Amino acid sequence: MLRSSACFSRDPNHIFLCSCFWSYDVLFVFAKFVAIVEHTFTANSSKPIPINIFLKILHSFLVNNAMQYYVITGGPGVGKTTLLHALKCQGFETVAEDARALIKSEMEKNGDALPWADKRKYAVRMLEASIHSYKNAGLISAHKAVFFDRSVVDALGYAAMEEISLPAALITAAKECRYQKHVFILPPWAEIYETDAERKQQWSEALRTFESLKGAYLKLGYMLIELPKATVEERCRFVLKHIAAI
Repeated sequence: MLRSSACFSRDPNHIFLCSCFWSYDVLFVFAKFVAIVEHTFTANSSKPIPINIFLKILHSFLVNNAMQYYVITGGPGVGKTTLLHALKCQGFETVAEDARALIKSEMEKNGDALPWADKRKYAVRMLEASIHSYKNAGLISAHKAVFFDRSVVDALGYAAMEEISLPAALITAAKECRYQKHVFILPPWAEIYETDAERKQQWSEALRTFESLKGAYLKLGYMLIELPKATVEERCRFVLKHIAAI
């Protein structure tokens, strides 16, 4: 059993004080979680909630809340970032790709956590950043759809493709990050594929990346929805039509 100082508090004054410092979105999620706990345990109970029961409720709540975490993935140079920008312009919250940000940061400081330098260090840093972005997503918008430019699964897929061993604890933490089971994947598109300072993969490697990511998502039980090779406006309508039906 938890000690009273560490257990979940039912004191409404405590909840009010917390709400003064939390954003509306975070408070919205917290209120939902409180309602679930209160439904599970009688309000007049003075006994602390067992930690194992509390954690089970919390885990279930977080998984269900992640049902509005939509992932847009695919190989490099297929139009993901352009699509995310279009969704953002329509008022949706988005989470930028961690891999590109990591590569840019490493190049600026002459670091070696890069896919063409120390691949293992790059894979670990990318996975750590992806987990961090997932955890921060609840602070972005707790009760609205959030679109991710890639996810922790992409980092796992990259590591598998390059046969890189990752720390067991990091893999466990990554697998606990769950997204909406329907994942949007953009197919390879040779006509628009371009390399740049942060994207150095040749076309053959881009194809291999797509297949690796596809396999990683399927292995973890996600259902893939392949987007058409179309204008960004058409792709945006395609995504919105599908999430409305989910």
